[in-house]
Amino acid sequence: MRKSRKFISMPIVSLEEGIQIGLAKNIVIDPYKMEIAAIIVDQRGWFREQKIIPYTKVRSIGDDAITIDQSISMQRPISLPHILKLIKENVKPLGVKVITENGTVLGVVDEYYIDEKTGEIKCFEISGKFLESLFKGKALMPVEHIRTLGSDIIIVNEGTEEHLKKVDSGLNETIHNLKESTSTLWETTKKHTGNIRQTLKTKYEKIDAPEEFSSAEATENFENEETNTK
Repeated sequence: MRKSRKFISMPIVSLEEGIQIGLAKNIVIDPYKMEIAAIIVDQRGWFREQKIIPYTKVRSIGDDAITIDQSISMQRPISLPHILKLIKENVKPLGVKVITENGTVLGVVDEYYIDEKTGEIKCFEISGKFLESLFKGKALMPVEHIRTLGSDIIIVNEGTEEHLKKVDSGLNETIHNLKESTSTLWETTKKHTGNIRQTLKTKYEKIDAPEEFSSAEATENFENEETNTK
């Protein structure tokens, strides 16, 4: 998977002609299929007409460049009505709020991850006050929990917060598991504290209690007192 920001400004190279046709200026998202529909090309220079490359025409996304078979893969948006419609919708998830169906704000999108081979969006990285109340850091949200990927707000299914994964130095753990772990730790702590409290209580009760005498000791003491009196 690759971060969306990694696509921006990557050189686009035609394999057949051996030329760089431009740079990746932006990516066009299909919010209905949850995938990248096209790459917008920055050709540089003045009076350049906007061109796009449908993602199906992308040969490879490498570490240093995006490759296509030939430059004719680059087309005008007007010739591809479906992609032109998506460009006008202008869905850009970065910085968009994520809200559950029942109105809970989970956070804001900081990044999203794309499968370079298929163009599918796999997950979103979010941060915000809700997450800060659970742990320090960010969380990954699987794309299957998204109900609507809008241009202003992303709506997710109720209960999605239970499926968020903590991102902290490579550690991924669901919020549900974190809650269970925290609950178990709290119960264990309470039980341990209770045992310590009971042990201390028993100890101090023994120290404060008056010493008891056996019946033989009581009889001996009584006879001694009588002898002294006589």
